[in-house]
Amino acid sequence: MYKALIVDDEVGSRNGVSQMLQTRKQWSICKLCQDGEEALKAIEDEPDIDLIITDIRMPRLDGLSLISQIRKKNARVFIIILTGYADFNYAKRALELRVYHYLLKPIDEQNFYTLIDHVEQALELRHNQNNIIQTDQDFQKFGDLLFAEAVDLPKAEGLSLFENKTGISLNHAGIFVFPLEETPSLKLSRFLHRLSAAFSVSRIFHYKGCIDCAILLSPSKDMLSSFLNQEQQSSSQPLAGFALCPDSTGFPQAFRQAVCAMKQNIYTNTEQIFIRFPQKHPSFPQSLFEKIKLQLYRYNLLDFNDVLYNFFDYVSEEKPNIFLLQDWISRLYQIGEEFARQHQIPPTVYEAYWHPMLISLPSLEAIQNDLFSFFAELLQYTNYSEDRGDNQNIKRIQEYLSAHYQDNLSLRELSDILHLSYNYLSTTYASITGETLIEFLTNIRMEKAKKLLINTNAKIREISEQVGYNDPKYFIRRFKTQTGVTPKEYRSLYKK
Repeated sequence: MYKALIVDDEVGSRNGVSQMLQTRKQWSICKLCQDGEEALKAIEDEPDIDLIITDIRMPRLDGLSLISQIRKKNARVFIIILTGYADFNYAKRALELRVYHYLLKPIDEQNFYTLIDHVEQALELRHNQNNIIQTDQDFQKFGDLLFAEAVDLPKAEGLSLFENKTGISLNHAGIFVFPLEETPSLKLSRFLHRLSAAFSVSRIFHYKGCIDCAILLSPSKDMLSSFLNQEQQSSSQPLAGFALCPDSTGFPQAFRQAVCAMKQNIYTNTEQIFIRFPQKHPSFPQSLFEKIKLQLYRYNLLDFNDVLYNFFDYVSEEKPNIFLLQDWISRLYQIGEEFARQHQIPPTVYEAYWHPMLISLPSLEAIQNDLFSFFAELLQYTNYSEDRGDNQNIKRIQEYLSAHYQDNLSLRELSDILHLSYNYLSTTYASITGETLIEFLTNIRMEKAKKLLINTNAKIREISEQVGYNDPKYFIRRFKTQTGVTPKEYRSLYKK
């Protein structure tokens, strides 16, 4: 029997997940927790939990903080994030914390049960490895699980387990990585045959459904150099990346270097064996990101696409490695995700373009197309023509001022906050609405002041400050101009 812990501040959600999981006879629910702090106490009482399903946004201790604390003591428990927010920043952090999967609410039952099937298979292999590995397929699954842990687990925890269970020494190993293919191409098959003829090679390990890896066991440097030179002169090279592992503890870094090397193909569009990748670390294009955000909130797809093209021109020129590019693309998705939240766009509109791991995409063009499609879906959903865009901007301005009427903001500060030009706020707003921003703000403040005069016993000076006027005398003059009476007279007339 496997044990699960469910953490969610929504009663209906955690009960629903519990009911679905308990339809599987091999699962028992240790406890249903409403926040991270309660979950940590439950884990202390029941340390051998197999699966944790947790929400992200919860009071006291949120889901990511909970997972971070769990990982300090338990690197192997399976964790599934369940949340109503398709947030790319969350997804990136979840990958760093080695979360097994990320599910969006409302839960698709078929996807949920398929995921639980995969967790059960991995647990079965892990818990009963001496008895269960009876077929080649079982050995493959167990080896892939160990391989992923060797790459992802902190320190040498996963490395020693991988070496002990597989009998493969990672000391001075050579690492070849390839895109995962259900049916290997003829080029790749022939290359692997040549590789096996020249070296002692492990079987192929699958990593996270997108990368294959073959490990060369202590290859001779001279033979390796000769082999690579010969292969790179060949016209039948497969797409691959290579790195040399100096010792066992350096395996995760060497694997990462091999992946970076292979993914240079997104810039070259060639199939070849990449041995080295550029060590350049180009600076983050902050000004481009600010322009992208500005154009997005102007609801003009053509202008937005122009600045997004500028971003990809910068990427093509600077050629950041795949993991640095992953970070940049994730930040762009975060901008879009924030836009979607503000406009109440459901995640189902854009989640198809969400790729937490860019190594699964074959080219820079594919990355670019998905990103353009992602933002096009967002803007299409809002369905703003130029006029509708103005209406939305007016609505945003008025909503913001209605919520912040007590703040003494300049037009320049408001321009920065709302990502609208100074000219738009000072001129275009008045031409569309027939009143200036000052007039709109004054009306809001006077209405708030009237309510305070009638419903409270606050002094005139206090009310003046509460509605955004630091000078009570100026407030009294504005109030009389607006209503025809002073605040004191207004209170006498209307306060019961």
